[in-house]
Amino acid sequence: MIDKLEACWGTKEYKTISTEVQNIVADGHSAARVLSQLHTRLLKNDSLNSIQKAKIAEIFGDTDKALNDGADEQLQLLNMMTRVSAIAA
Repeated sequence: MIDKLEACWGTKEYKTISTEVQNIVADGHSAARVLSQLHTRLLKNDSLNSIQKAKIAEIFGDTDKALNDGADEQLQLLNMMTRVSAIAA
């Protein structure tokens, strides 16, 4: 699951990202847990430079705050993934 989302970082194709996010939500995974696991992957990712990692970490922070404020999980994951793919791809 996390592997597929991390692979989406390298694409800017909305349909691919949307499908993976829908699968995650349909499987019942918590967006907060997914975000935490992606953050761990981000720190270990050698293909991104420090500036990219910092920008992505800021996006993760924005997403975490929105989730804590009660935002829709699917929309927040989709927003986060599209923003991250714009930086990482």
